[in-house]
Amino acid sequence: MNLTKKQQQQAVVGVVLVVALGYLYVTQLLTPVRAELTQKKSDLAEVVQRIESLKAVTGQKEELLKRVARLEGELAEVDKKWPRQKDTQGILKIVSRLAEIHGVLYSTFSPLVEQSQTYFQEIPFSMTVSGSLSSVAHFFTALSKEKRIFTIKNVVLNYTPNPKRNQTVTGNFTLYAYVFQG
Repeated sequence: MNLTKKQQQQAVVGVVLVVALGYLYVTQLLTPVRAELTQKKSDLAEVVQRIESLKAVTGQKEELLKRVARLEGELAEVDKKWPRQKDTQGILKIVSRLAEIHGVLYSTFSPLVEQSQTYFQEIPFSMTVSGSLSSVAHFFTALSKEKRIFTIKNVVLNYTPNPKRNQTVTGNFTLYAYVFQG
């Protein structure tokens, strides 16, 4: 296969042209596309990582919301035991309801001097009650089992029979309610 000089020149020009076109293709088209593709892959990886991070945060948010709801419920229960405000009317309603349920009559319900402690305030009330021994005992028990914290101190009971009214016991005591100061 002998090539003429013209054919050799054409072959060399053809090879140079193919190499030049290949070089242009690689440098002008393929390299920028590869760089753009690499950049897009990197951006996509960042977006995927961000999505996973947000999913984790969302999961934590749901868990935190559940925890907040549980803690709010616990706070509401604590507020029933240790209210943050003095509520003499509420205390009187509780005492009246329990006295009626247990057949106890109370003739005095007098506020006394309040006493502040470190985390709470004691609100004392002087009370005089009358009823059967059993009904007064049940009344005291019911007060002690209330959600709100009550303490009964300085109890003095007197026996005075009165069969007409089924009242055999009269008593004086101090009822303490508490208010949280925190």
